Amino acid sequence: MPLRVFIFFLLLFYGSSCKPTQYNLNQPDKNGRVIMRMERTACFGSCPVFDATLYENGLLIYNGKRFTYSLGCHYAIISKDQVKKLQAWFADANFWDLKDKYPEEDIAPTDLPGCVIFFNNGKQQKNILDRGWKTPKTLTELESKVDTWISIQNLQSCGK
Repeated sequence: MPLRVFIFFLLLFYGSSCKPTQYNLNQPDKNGRVIMRMERTACFGSCPVFDATLYENGLLIYNGKRFTYSLGCHYAIISKDQVKKLQAWFADANFWDLKDKYPEEDIAPTDLPGCVIFFNNGKQQKNILDRGWKTPKTLTELESKVDTWISIQNLQSCGK
């Protein structure tokens, strides 16, 4: 009989030590470091306005503001393979070698949509402000890939 009790407690202890990943929509800072963030800003027309943040634990929070396929707060759980795919895209775009803003001078047409894109690989982080003018092709292509990647995620309503 004592052996059965021992096995029961062993299984109980083992099962309780395997905690599932916790996701926190109400306190995003509890999801670990931000890996990627993208924000699309308004133009004078019907440009999509949203922001999306991917956290270390795989939580993607999307907030559609105007002219987007999903308005309001939405989320998805992203696999480690998908995070690796994103990391490869940023590496292929030579993200770390790009300037911090485009155009480098402060002169750009005011009616163009902008994009703020941030990436953190755990060793370094960078934020780029793209005003949609004189932007290198590699950055434009990266932004487009990330836009498409976000749009195909299985977004669920935050329920707020």
